Amino acid sequence: MRPLFLMTLGAMLVLAVSSTRLSAVEPANPELGTWDFNPTKSTSTRRLAKSAMRTYERKGDAIKMTGEVVSQEGVRSEIGYTARYDGRDYPITGSADYTIAFTRTGPLSVEGIQKSGGKVVNTFTRVISGDGKLLTLTIQGTNPKGEPFKHVLVFEKRSP
Repeated sequence: MRPLFLMTLGAMLVLAVSSTRLSAVEPANPELGTWDFNPTKSTSTRRLAKSAMRTYERKGDAIKMTGEVVSQEGVRSEIGYTARYDGRDYPITGSADYTIAFTRTGPLSVEGIQKSGGKVVNTFTRVISGDGKLLTLTIQGTNPKGEPFKHVLVFEKRSP
């Protein structure tokens, strides 16, 4: 009887320690990973890019996004930033004048603004689907000519 009690007690301790370790682990962030642009699911009041991709990774307590866009004319440009979801302005890589600011609005969504020279040029929302397979980026603003635009850009997550 005593060996059975000790085995049961030992199993309970292993479960308790395992449960404690699991609860201390941060839940997976569905944003992290590489996302590919799907132009057939996207819409815009202007011409859409030919292709695009973006990769999100953790950098300390911030998120680093790197990506590239290829225009319909074949012009490739790189984009990127490292930012926290605290509503503060962070520089956009490769542009001395542009900043981006985010606020998390839910576990799968953020809202943000992009500025040029301190002036808001567009607002956006980014929502990840419940299954973690689609990222929808809705951007509204005005172009340098003062013309309004709206993009609804859909990205699909690459398989690991």
